[in-house]
Amino acid sequence: TLANGLTLTDGNLVVASGHGIDFSATGNSSGSTNSELLDDYEEGNWTPVLEGSGTTSGVAYSRRQGRYTKVGDKVFVNFHIVLSDEGSISSTAKISGLPFSGNSEPLYQVCHIMSGNMALDKDQTLTGMQYASNAFIYLMIQESDLALSQVTGNRSFKDNSEMVGMCTYYTNS
Repeated sequence: TLANGLTLTDGNLVVASGHGIDFSATGNSSGSTNSELLDDYEEGNWTPVLEGSGTTSGVAYSRRQGRYTKVGDKVFVNFHIVLSDEGSISSTAKISGLPFSGNSEPLYQVCHIMSGNMALDKDQTLTGMQYASNAFIYLMIQESDLALSQVTGNRSFKDNSEMVGMCTYYTNS
């Protein structure tokens, strides 16, 4: 044991549960010290699910994987989905199964998505948005001369559609 709550084990510095790394700083005009404690780190797998906000049936995958890292209140996720069967999706399409619910401040978080073999017009791009305190990503269509619109039903998907994406969002968890 090095100090209160710190241990050196096999060359690793171990911080006891309930403790963290304190990034104290003086940066404001009054010269007072602000404490920022990093006491939460987690990483793991998650399972992305393509579904609609209405009913979903028959969607099947030939590839479906996701990873996440959570540092404090910030969550970094990535995912890869390949559909073997587009199935039937009603209402707005989304990727659900995020490992943590979002925070309502800020309200919208932009997600970057690359897609292939989709039923999109040549001037349309698939993108995403993690919205408020939900544990899913709304799928959006971006066109240079139109407002963003939500993907509805499965008119944008077909068998063998592929989506690879990443998103950073805030959580209260």
